[in-house]
Order: sequence, then structure tokens, then C-alpha cells
Amino acid sequence: MGIQKHWSTEEECYLESSWGNTNIVKIQKTLYNISGIKRSISAIKEKANRQLGGFSKNMVDLKTSDVADMLGKDVSTIRYYIRNNGLKARKKKLQGKYINIIKADDLLDWIYTVSDLINGSSWDYLALRSIGLDGDFINSKRKKDADFNASNSFTHIENQRLIRLYNDRCTYEEISRIMHKSFNAIRRQLSFLQDNGRIELSKNKLKITNRNSIGEYGWTKWQDEKLLEMDRLGCSLKEIADAVGKNVNTTKSRRRRLKIQEQNIKNVS
Repeated sequence: MGIQKHWSTEEECYLESSWGNTNIVKIQKTLYNISGIKRSISAIKEKANRQLGGFSKNMVDLKTSDVADMLGKDVSTIRYYIRNNGLKARKKKLQGKYINIIKADDLLDWIYTVSDLINGSSWDYLALRSIGLDGDFINSKRKKDADFNASNSFTHIENQRLIRLYNDRCTYEEISRIMHKSFNAIRRQLSFLQDNGRIELSKNKLKITNRNSIGEYGWTKWQDEKLLEMDRLGCSLKEIADAVGKNVNTTKSRRRRLKIQEQNIKNVS
């Protein structure tokens, strides 16, 4: 057993005043600011059980930043989930500004509903357990998605194949489609192979796409289809941009334009 970390009077007073009024992730951060000791959520809950009688049903309100920490996403991704993927939220005025507030029960229902559409490899186990998400479900989801992420790593055979395709002057798009890897995964691995002397630097930069296949605003049909497919699956802009080989702002603009085009087609029909 580890050494039990003593709770100061200031920590105990803060826990007593905040328990039931503040979500547990915020409590954890504030306790760290008070004492400099990073207490786990399970330790905080154990202390609350002994001192205050356990979990309070009033601890239901989460900010977008809290949900982002729990799911291992950035805040903009959580806002996107609220706008486009059915995550329920209400507006609350705080310090003169309106912020999104998400009920813990709504978050739980949403996670179970869309679990197949979001990547759970970075989920915070303790934080999600503290709001009632099933522990076996969390572990299973994290492992499944971590295994999926590992598919973007390269085996020895895949490296040999990548080198052959590179030497054959295939484009990034062609290599990405052949090897079922993202644009940026291909780029990173080629850079790694170059740094380690496995391939020679080309005098002419490897083309991203065949010039003849480039359509509107420098996007190919494959990139557009990939963007829309990943968007429907609830992937973040960063994940989509990585897959299609564009920066986040360019991807965001293209997504907006494609959705307008889709809406115009629906209106005509």
C-alpha cells in the first residue's frame, strides 16, 4: 500500500463546501491548487464517503472543458458534438458569459448511444466512473480504440511496401488508399524513413495527388468523400484533417462548403 496523503484543514473545508455543488473534475483541480498534491478521483470520492456520506445527486452539471477532459478531446470537438451529434446541453450565464452546461445523465446516455462513432482510447477512466459510466464498458472501449489507433503504426512489411510505393513515385493519396493509412501517417513515416537513411530524399517533392484528379479548391473527390464519411462518424476536425492531409482551418472551410452543396441539392430535389 502507498503512503496515505494527509488532508489539510483547508482541503477538507473546500471539499465540504463544494461537494454536491461542483463537478468532481473541478474539485480535483482545485484541491491540487490548494495542496500541490494530485489526488485521484477515487481518493476524493473515498474521502467524501467518509466525511460527507458519499456521492451527491446534485453533482450533475459539467462544462464543455470538463467533458473534454473526460473524453480526451479538445473543447471545440465537444462543441461540435453539441451542435451536430446530439449531445444535449443548455446555456448558463457565468461571469457575464453564456457557456454550455451538460448534465452527467445526458452525457452518459449520449456516450452509450454513439459509442461506436467516437474514439475512446483517451477516455479518463476515473472521471467517467465518477459520473456512473460502467467500468467494464470503459476498459473495453479504450482497448478496442487503442488497437484501432495502433493500425496507423507501421510493421516491417508495411515499411517495405511504403518504400516500394515511394520509389515508384506514387502520390500520397495513392499510397494512403493502397495502405489504408491517413495522409499524415504516410508523411510522418516517410520522414522517419528518410531520417534513418532507409530512403533517399527526392529532388522533386513527392506529389500529394495527381494534378489531373484535383477538383474544386485543390480537393480531390476521394478527399471530399473521406471528409464527409468521417464527419458523419463524428470525428473531430483534427482527425479528419490528419486523414485527408489538410490543415484544420482548410478542412473546416471545406466541410462547410460541402454541407452547403448537399443542402442545395436536397432543396432542388
